[in-house]
Amino acid sequence: MTIKVTIPKLKDKIGIQKEIRLNVRKTLGEDLVVFDHPEVDIVIMPESNKILALAKNTPSDEVYEVQNRLFLLLRKEGIIEVDSIRSGYVYGSIEGRMYLNENVDMIQAALLGIDKFIQEEKPHYQYVEEFEQAIDNWIAEPEEEESTELGDVPHEPVKGSIRPGWIRGPYGMSIMNRV
Repeated sequence: MTIKVTIPKLKDKIGIQKEIRLNVRKTLGEDLVVFDHPEVDIVIMPESNKILALAKNTPSDEVYEVQNRLFLLLRKEGIIEVDSIRSGYVYGSIEGRMYLNENVDMIQAALLGIDKFIQEEKPHYQYVEEFEQAIDNWIAEPEEEESTELGDVPHEPVKGSIRPGWIRGPYGMSIMNRV
């Protein structure tokens, strides 16, 4: 049994008909940098057909996991070549090569894939931000049963580990080490 598949060739590039909002800047080298994610900056390099994910601050395991999720999504969407995902030329970065397709504007496709990734990540980072804000509020403004007024703390005659009268210094307690 023979299966015949016909893929029509289009005259113009296929345009993506979706409006997205990303914080993107163009560098002097004509690269596009997406700053929307809290952990990584994503660079689209049209001249070399690559996408690069850089850590915003210090590379860590969490940043690597974010980069891994980004490139898994871009691979699943068919934007980058599967065998091209590797460590980038910058410490703690990961890069992948975009497919070449004359019928599709690959920059638009990459921006669409990155927007999809950022939208999937947003709920997690909103939850983390709300949790950190709740912890800050709990510490700064504790509830009535978890706090005391300044004068309510009972005073003890001797408190803490530094006792008055004991000699502190490198040779002060050396007599205790003698046999």
